[in-house]
Amino acid sequence: MLNDMLTCWELESNKNRIKESFSSAVNTYDCSSDIQSYVADILFQRISCLNFPYGPILEFGCGTGLLTKKLLCFFQKRDIFSFDLSFNMCKKAKENIQVLDKSINFLVADAEYPCLVSNYFSAIFSNSSFQWINSPKDTLRSFKELLVPRGVIVISTFGPNTLKELSYSLSIYLNKKVLIAASNFLNKKQLIKYFSSNFKSVKIQEIVITKKYPDLFSLLKSLKDTGSNIKTSQLSSFILTKKKLNLINKIYKKEFGEIIASYQVFLCEAQR
Repeated sequence: MLNDMLTCWELESNKNRIKESFSSAVNTYDCSSDIQSYVADILFQRISCLNFPYGPILEFGCGTGLLTKKLLCFFQKRDIFSFDLSFNMCKKAKENIQVLDKSINFLVADAEYPCLVSNYFSAIFSNSSFQWINSPKDTLRSFKELLVPRGVIVISTFGPNTLKELSYSLSIYLNKKVLIAASNFLNKKQLIKYFSSNFKSVKIQEIVITKKYPDLFSLLKSLKDTGSNIKTSQLSSFILTKKKLNLINKIYKKEFGEIIASYQVFLCEAQR
């Protein structure tokens, strides 16, 4: 009982940290989210080719509206409901959408507890947010109930090999295996298992995006500016000083020749 209570508290604490990180990054996100924007383009290409029942569309983890804007322009005759855990992100997304002179239903809600009408939505979409969900299997089960028969879910999510170079460099510096937050993201096998237990016609495609940075500071700043917190409980007491930063930067360049970061992305598609 005590262990269960502690686990629930840790998950809730983690969720609050995620919400705070993204809320703090609301004014820097759009200028630093080139990876997320690129993934949104790929995801939308897939969405635009889909055939699914006519009806309302649900988007979770809308952020500042990178995917939302594309959905709104493409599905002009459908009601779209977009929500995010962060009020600041929803507010920013609404501001970005107003430029298009179009209306949309924005909600502040938790994807794990959406509290929405069952058998209502024809499609559920999400760009680069599913990896932050604490209970992916239960959440997918909830999403299934929200969809009408033959309704679809199409999302992009980051995988555990994201920022693997950073994790490796930190491991060398600390002389022990270091797991950053991305190391705990779901792998392809897990995604197939969770989706298959709730949906049919499951398709999971993996892509890897690499990006070069001038130095380690630029990489870390980019992550902070998009609300991505790399710390885990293992690194909770680790304070990154300028001296440490320079040493890890040297290790990074020695191991990989330059400051390059990999972003493992999974495009997931399924039907109820």
